[in-house]
Amino acid sequence: MPLFGRQERAWQELQGGVPGLAKVAVGQGWQPLSGKPFDGHLEEAVHEITRVMYGAPRSAQSERGVRVGGTVFRDAFRGSISGRTVIVANAWTGIEAESLHSTGGKSGVAVCAAELPSMLPIACVQPRRFPPVIQIRYSPTGDLAFDQRFGVAALPDLGLGQVLTPDLRQRIMARDDWFFRAERYLLGCVSKGPFRSVDEVSQRIGEVLAIVAAIPVSVLPDHVDHSQDDLMARISQLSSIEDAMAMLQQLTPAERERLARSDTPLAALADVQTRRKPWPGSSAWIRSGRCS
Repeated sequence: MPLFGRQERAWQELQGGVPGLAKVAVGQGWQPLSGKPFDGHLEEAVHEITRVMYGAPRSAQSERGVRVGGTVFRDAFRGSISGRTVIVANAWTGIEAESLHSTGGKSGVAVCAAELPSMLPIACVQPRRFPPVIQIRYSPTGDLAFDQRFGVAALPDLGLGQVLTPDLRQRIMARDDWFFRAERYLLGCVSKGPFRSVDEVSQRIGEVLAIVAAIPVSVLPDHVDHSQDDLMARISQLSSIEDAMAMLQQLTPAERERLARSDTPLAALADVQTRRKPWPGSSAWIRSGRCS
């Protein structure tokens, strides 16, 4: 397994609290993350879930004398498995009772998030033994055993029995402290207590990916389509009309089809294959003297 950076100091900075995780993750091509590892989509949700799990109030300081600080992420890595992005991290939130001799404490949770091909019509699945994270009425699945243990925040009239299939419900019920929170293109699984070993991280990744794979294809496609990633990256680099026209002329037929299906302003020009006359206002139009 290849070394990363070949410097002991770099390893110490990456290893965090899970022994050997940095070496294994980076050795397999995973990227170490800092700051907001979930691109700002799940961080606040993880903070709220941690607060609920450890019985802390919503406000930073309550009448009960419990103080809640911010949440920081450690041991965070992003990688790809079968074309799907996966992010793992330990999250630590400062939660402490006010005390003259308090030295402070951190309450940890383990987070594993998997990339989704589209938005999930379910916002949250959580154990009922904890206070609700999302302040909306739970939707029943029709499975009495599941509904007694878990609450589901979902779109109304969704038909949860067809979305949360028996197999999917069974996988979710494997633990009584699992929170599932969907946010844009990520489905995050949060459990009480941090990851302690590489094996725990590996097992959780497998469990979360199995849950995502069990979502019916009628609700969510069974794979993530990254075919437009390179095309969108090229479009983001365009700085002028001339650049855009030059790129359009170089597209392959397959790229033209993907561009036509995209939501970018260039979608309407996906069939352009020959150079047209300079557009009014462009530098080529000004150089041609047509502006005089």
